Amino acid sequence: MIRAFEALEELVARGDVRSYGLATWHGLRVAHDDPRALSLGEVVSSASTVAGGYHGLRYLQIPIGLWAPEVITNQNQPGENGGSQTPLVAAAHLGLTVIGSAPLLQGELAGADLSFLGGLPRLSAAQRLVQFSRSVPGVATVLVGLKQRQHVAEALGVAALPRSDLAALTLRELR
Repeated sequence: MIRAFEALEELVARGDVRSYGLATWHGLRVAHDDPRALSLGEVVSSASTVAGGYHGLRYLQIPIGLWAPEVITNQNQPGENGGSQTPLVAAAHLGLTVIGSAPLLQGELAGADLSFLGGLPRLSAAQRLVQFSRSVPGVATVLVGLKQRQHVAEALGVAALPRSDLAALTLRELR
């Protein structure tokens, strides 16, 4: 990991990039004792060590959605006073901007029955999933991969909506 930060910080020092991020599929969704687990505190500490205090690590991309609630619900990151916290809370404390990904699980959930997500009666299943993910507190934006023009138009319809309290309500049920 240190060699990667050395290369990235060199790019920052040269002015080739302003900042960079970390993307992980499993690292923040698994239990803290899983071999694939990442500690955001340790990651940021490594970047700081390489950069002498100031570092360019600013972003965190992680899967967020109804199918992947772990970064919202699992308290797998070290917290204050020996406690633990969720990856979203840890990211906020560490100054990382969270970018959600894969709200539709690569299209697998686009046609799912999501009628249990009340409060969004005019939205398709895909739109409901995107709206849920973009409404999670602590998420700056959500990346949605789209192949067809009609899906782009559908996704843009969600972008025009305000974030909803739907995610907070559903999260209470997931916990």
